[in-house]
Amino acid sequence: MIYKDIELSDKPLFEGYCNIVPNELSDYVFTTLFMWKDTYNIKYTIFKDWLVMRMALPMEKEIFLMPKGKGDIKEVMNFIEQQSKDMDIPFRIFAVSAAEKQAIEESMPQRYSITPCRDYFDYVYSVKDLISLSGKKYHGKKNHLNTFMANDGISYENISSENLDQVVQAEEEWCKKHDCGKGETDLKSEKIAIFRALENFDKLGLTGGILKISGKIVGFTFAEPISGDTVLIHIEKADPDTKGAYTAINQVFLEKQWKHMSYVNREEDLGLEGLRKAKESYHPVKMIEKYGCELNDKV
Repeated sequence: MIYKDIELSDKPLFEGYCNIVPNELSDYVFTTLFMWKDTYNIKYTIFKDWLVMRMALPMEKEIFLMPKGKGDIKEVMNFIEQQSKDMDIPFRIFAVSAAEKQAIEESMPQRYSITPCRDYFDYVYSVKDLISLSGKKYHGKKNHLNTFMANDGISYENISSENLDQVVQAEEEWCKKHDCGKGETDLKSEKIAIFRALENFDKLGLTGGILKISGKIVGFTFAEPISGDTVLIHIEKADPDTKGAYTAINQVFLEKQWKHMSYVNREEDLGLEGLRKAKESYHPVKMIEKYGCELNDKV
C-alpha cells in the first residue's frame, strides 16, 4: 500500500472524508494536518471508502490516526491491524472521538482497549465570554486587557497580502527571543508550520489578525471556522515584553472577526503544565475528548 505526502491540492479530498460526520476535533482540520505534516511525518492512503492516515510522534514509532469515511468500520480496522503487522509496529490509533469510540466498541466489543488521552483534549470556550471578560473569574484577564489598551498608538489589522511579510518578520523576531532555531525543537517545528500556513493563507481559507503599537506588531493570530458555530484558533503569538498582549490579541480578534460564532476551539495543552494552567484560566465551557485505541491484551 502506497502512502502519500499531503499536498495543498488534497484539501477537497480530506474535507470530503473528514466531514462525512461533523468533526469537532482540531486534529482533522485540513490546515492542521497540512501545517504539521513534516513535523509528524503525516501520510495518507485511500482504502475503499476510507481515508487512512499515519504519523510519527517525535522519538516514537509510527501510529495511525482514526480513519475517516463511510462503510464497514470492521473492515478498515482490520486493514490497519494488517498494516501495523506489515510495518512491524504496534497497532495504535490516535485521536479517536467519543462517537468513534462508541462505534468501535459496538462493532467489535472487547477487541480493543480505548482509553482517554487527557493531554490532547481540545479546550472549547464561549466566544461571548472571551470577548466580554466579565465577572469575577475573568477579573485578572480584564485587568491585563485594560493595561494593554492604555498604550498609545494601538491599531488592529486583518492579515492580508499587504501585511503578510510583516507577520513573517514578527514570527522571526518572536523566534529570536525564544531561540527557536536551535536544534530540533518544538518551537522550530512550530515556526515551519506557521510559515507553511502563511505561504498558503488564502488558499487554506484562513482569517487572521494583527495588533500593533505605534506601527510595530505585538501580536498576531489566525483561525478558521470548523462548523457553523465554532472557530478554531490555529496560532496565537504575542510579544512577551508587552503586558497584556496575549489577552488583547485573543479578545480583539474574537470581537473583530468571530462575534457571530458561539464557540472557539483553542486546541490541546499537550500535557505541558504551563500551557494547561493558561488554558484552564480562560474557563472552557467544554472539553472535546480524544482517545487512544490499542489491541486488547486478551486478543
